[in-house]
Amino acid sequence: MSVFCIEIGLIVARRRVHSAWTDHVWLVRAALPAVPVTPVGTVVFENDQESCHFAGSARLMLHPALTAHYCDNLMALQPSVWVQLRTDGDSCRVCAATVDPYEGEAMGDGFATLVEAVAMPFEIQRQLQAFIATFHVERPFVKRQRRSSVVQVRAAEGGAA
Repeated sequence: MSVFCIEIGLIVARRRVHSAWTDHVWLVRAALPAVPVTPVGTVVFENDQESCHFAGSARLMLHPALTAHYCDNLMALQPSVWVQLRTDGDSCRVCAATVDPYEGEAMGDGFATLVEAVAMPFEIQRQLQAFIATFHVERPFVKRQRRSSVVQVRAAEGGAA
């Protein structure tokens, strides 16, 4: 099975908040179409409310069996990259990233991580479209036929169906 990887860079923000429980929150700000030659943690933008940092890189793993999911993502109003972060007070680290919307939704089931969707850069959209063009196989929808409960009861009793 062919698996294709796209290496991306990620920008996160440490935003100041006024709360009794915390003084800041972490947010994913952007996915970059390539990994810059910058040390992790480098501040790329700062103002009074937040500071944006290069959070590191992640691999988008593309699988031929999931091309229908990628099509769903590209047909959305805003194609997205889902990013999973693990925050630990003053630091955060990238755990995973995906362009599969259903995998992205499932990433949010954990309590110790933050998952956010950010806009997918056009360069990644083009690579994803090329991957879909190469591997996508249209599969027709086939609805299963159910047997009625009366037929199932008669068959269980040994009667004619």
